Amino acid sequence: MVILEKIMPRKRQLDPSFWTNGEVASLKDKTKLFYMGSWNFADDHGVFPDKPKELRVSIFPYNPQVKVEKYIEELVAAEKLIPYEVDGKKFYWIKNFIKHQKIDYPTYKYPLSESIRREIAKVRQELATNRVEKSRVEKSKEPSFKKLKPYFKGNEMRKSFGKWWVLEKGDWLEFAGLESEITWQ
Repeated sequence: MVILEKIMPRKRQLDPSFWTNGEVASLKDKTKLFYMGSWNFADDHGVFPDKPKELRVSIFPYNPQVKVEKYIEELVAAEKLIPYEVDGKKFYWIKNFIKHQKIDYPTYKYPLSESIRREIAKVRQELATNRVEKSRVEKSKEPSFKKLKPYFKGNEMRKSFGKWWVLEKGDWLEFAGLESEITWQ
């Protein structure tokens, strides 16, 4: 009797772009299913050990004749999985994993090779750069009125709790006029 090490599953999100990705579309259906399942059994770097029997039992529990080795080979050939070794043990890194998973409290179970560590650092840098650029672009798209402040007859205004307030002689007074009387400066 063979005792298999349990690979602990994690909940993962599948990006909607997965379904329209041309590289993924070219994969066989069972390979796609294995690829999706492998995300559940990877640590928070997107790494899982080269343990085909455990993965088969975890991803295809009711299908004992499945040979996941061929799915792994196809995913390696498509550069969706990157194989590497640390201390004589083989692992696979899911190449786009950290691009699609937002993990608040990451846990890392498996060691990384130096080349995988560099790849992860490069992806994280790219993601950070994209976030900064996206933020800059979004701010530049803000309507110009958001940069203006509201005034009524030269007095500063604020909107709070769904009502307009006017700062007049140091006191905040509820605005009773029409919104068309508000000027933006």
